[in-house]
Amino acid sequence: KLFRIFCSYLSLILFGSVLTGATVNPFGPPFPESIEAVAIPPTRAENPYVATANEIFRWDDNQQLWQEIYSPPWNGVRILALGTYYKSSKVIYAVHSSGISRSGDGGLTWSESVPIGFDGSVGEFHIKVDPNERKHAVIASKNKLWETTDYGASFQAMQIDDRFGDIKALEFLPGRDSASLILVQEEGITLHEGESLYALNTWTSEESIESMAIHPVEPIAILRLFSGKHRLIYLQQGDQLKTRILPVNVSTDQIQLVAAGSSSLWAASGDSLNLLSLTGDSTKSFTVAELSTSPDAIFLHPRK
Repeated sequence: KLFRIFCSYLSLILFGSVLTGATVNPFGPPFPESIEAVAIPPTRAENPYVATANEIFRWDDNQQLWQEIYSPPWNGVRILALGTYYKSSKVIYAVHSSGISRSGDGGLTWSESVPIGFDGSVGEFHIKVDPNERKHAVIASKNKLWETTDYGASFQAMQIDDRFGDIKALEFLPGRDSASLILVQEEGITLHEGESLYALNTWTSEESIESMAIHPVEPIAILRLFSGKHRLIYLQQGDQLKTRILPVNVSTDQIQLVAAGSSSLWAASGDSLNLLSLTGDSTKSFTVAELSTSPDAIFLHPRK
């Protein structure tokens, strides 16, 4: 199943039967504001978290409604990103314009902290929680990276390779220990293991990034699409970069957003959904007639 967000509809859309293109159902009522972030807990994917600028909601499957669980404690503060723990749906981290919030009980209680050098007014924020340790999380914005190992009580600055520009995405690598992190920057991919940094791939600034996705389930760890290039680059387990030539009818200029699966790539082009095999040359296209606008985001189910 795929989850999609449409900020124009201000609602979360659930694909029930994607392969047939038969059902496209709104997931609960519309929100009062545009959706800023979504987090889907792998252990309870039927209870996603959704953040608007001012509130975080959790889907209550029993009552069939969105339950407000958090709003920043200060006026004028905007929520920027969400992150959940792979082994527990109750652990959630939130980045807002004044700092970091963390809950370990599904949003009943929250703690707040502000990393040194944190500026929530600039750049796009990313947050990832170590899949093996709920107390370990990493937050990135532009060319800065922070790490907590004490459940968000404190954050320390981490080193990045400034040659490759701002951070665009990050993920803890599947099948590795808790210290291994992959960073996707403007002009390169780096692997962060403990105190060491390794450059896995670089490219020129002329190869602008059209879209990207990192999926936390083996074997796909990183996926890159380049604007104007009919190819994608992805990283499989073992740190080996591979290239997949895209079909003529699925150009990177048409693809808005992508999501990597264990052996495939989902790509949206207007009202079409394309499934590309990463282990062969097969491509399947599905027309979703119910869609009247391009999606803002595509999310894969974390386990299926």
